[in-house]
Amino acid sequence: MATENKLDFEKELEGITPLIRKISANFINSKITAEELFQEGTLGVYEAFKRYDPEEGVKFSTYAYFWIKKYIMKYVEIERSEEEFNDQVFQDKNEEKPAEEFSEENNVSFPENMPNQEKQVLHLLFNEEKTLNEISKILNISREKVRQIKEMGLRRMRGHTVDN
Repeated sequence: MATENKLDFEKELEGITPLIRKISANFINSKITAEELFQEGTLGVYEAFKRYDPEEGVKFSTYAYFWIKKYIMKYVEIERSEEEFNDQVFQDKNEEKPAEEFSEENNVSFPENMPNQEKQVLHLLFNEEKTLNEISKILNISREKVRQIKEMGLRRMRGHTVDN
């Protein structure tokens, strides 16, 4: 394994950085930044580093290519399906209620123990219909951080029951 052959992760990562950038450049779009894709590619390098066996006779960069691309593609697919899900949920709600009713009833009640940042992100996302990119600019935090806050807030909301 990699630890037996004393490969240095930092050295390998530094040498493979151009490959990560090259692979991630193929997946950049308006919703996903180069930085996010680079981070996922780095996770792929780490996975490759853990699994790499030099005795197999394959260069590390060749072996890592698969893992870099796998992690990046997985991230892109998750982001795409999450966006499609959010679009579908919003579309379904719009079809169920007239526009006036929807906007009046769209105020979400949050659990008392929910942090303000989670409330703010969910409010901007669902009440003001902002995208994750727009919210990241408003709050001056990365899009990934907004996504993480949103996920935490949604988990908290799922665990919260409202008594009517």
